[in-house]
Amino acid sequence: MKSKLLVIGIILLFIGTAVFSSSGQTIGKTSVRGGHWLYVGGSGLENYTKIQDAINASSDGDTVFVYHGAYHEKLLIKKSIHLLGENKETTLINYEGHGISYPVVNLSADYIIFDNFSLNVTSGESECVAVYSASHCKIHNNTIFGTMWGIGVYHNSNMNEFYNNSFHTISCALDLGDFSPNLCSGNVLHDNSFTNTGGSHHIYEAGLLLEQSAVNNTISHNYFHDCTEYGILSLESKNNDIEHNTILGNTSKSQYGIGMKWSEEQAYIGNIIRENTIVDLAEGIYSETSGHTITGNAFENDSYALDFSNGPINLIVKNNTIRGSVIGMDIWYAIGAVIEGNTFKKSKYGLVFDFCQNLTIKFNNFSGNTWAIAPETSSKNVISRNNFIGNTYFVLSFRSRNIWWKNYWDKPRFLPKLILGLFPFTQFDWLPALKPYDIPGLT
Repeated sequence: MKSKLLVIGIILLFIGTAVFSSSGQTIGKTSVRGGHWLYVGGSGLENYTKIQDAINASSDGDTVFVYHGAYHEKLLIKKSIHLLGENKETTLINYEGHGISYPVVNLSADYIIFDNFSLNVTSGESECVAVYSASHCKIHNNTIFGTMWGIGVYHNSNMNEFYNNSFHTISCALDLGDFSPNLCSGNVLHDNSFTNTGGSHHIYEAGLLLEQSAVNNTISHNYFHDCTEYGILSLESKNNDIEHNTILGNTSKSQYGIGMKWSEEQAYIGNIIRENTIVDLAEGIYSETSGHTITGNAFENDSYALDFSNGPINLIVKNNTIRGSVIGMDIWYAIGAVIEGNTFKKSKYGLVFDFCQNLTIKFNNFSGNTWAIAPETSSKNVISRNNFIGNTYFVLSFRSRNIWWKNYWDKPRFLPKLILGLFPFTQFDWLPALKPYDIPGLT
């Protein structure tokens, strides 16, 4: 009998503990991070009124849970805690700034988790969130409205993860890195949504700004819509992977998809840009820098799909699909670039290159363009084993002498293919192909 009563007592004890813990009104709940839970808002007797008070009372590993409501305060987090909102639609951090001031939420410790909030900076130039000298943090599932900046990541902030956030800002939605030797590397930005309205008159307006110290980061599966004036702007940032993103402009085509710029002198950068979808922009990718690998991207209805100026070196443009552009690819002063396996389709000009030497242009499809290829003042470039099918005109050549070899020119040709131009007037593909090359993207 006693043993039965003992069993019943243990069961009731477990039930009582479960009910007590699920009420969400006590500080004593154990966190999945190994610490305790502290509560802000709600109806619990021991709950805090202000978020910062709960943060100050917390320890590393604790979770500060914030019930729905509007909180008008700035936050400084210098502990490895989890700051968790009840619902990102109804748990609001609002702030009215005046002029330039400190961030509304400042994360300055490693292993912070910040999620499930709406941040709204309604005036002034404060950042919504700043990550400063903080690593291994997770910022996710937030909605961020800002008059100026959304999130800034600075000064040796590494291996952080930003995902499932929605940005609606005026100037720059997310700023990664700065112009200092303190690198921000290994950060991952994925599955976020970016838009910015512009009009702040700040020198840089972009969905994502990658500054000089942003090195070896991954930007993937994000959605950029109608950003002014760049979806992604890189200022000498290096060795970043930009992949599987969607960047959409609008019918006015007034924006840039991805811009890569330099400040004082030509910079060797070396970013990898692959398998992005870039649509309805003034320029899909614009670059003044060198060393990039651009592969597997899809460009649709951009005025300029690819625009390279300032003499890029070690440039690889491979397996991209470019459709419906005014100019598919325009490249200036380049030496030794590789342009391979791309499809240029239904554009006014497929490939234009000016003042270039020693380019390798091979295994590309040119179909349905007004002008397939247009070299100007360019020499010693090797143009071989490409398909030229269904274009209004093949080549617009001016003051250029290049090497044409084994290209397919609309039909089987048993004699050399004459290529007309100005200065020199004639060139030849001495051994044209008898059938099209099997290159993906031809149809």
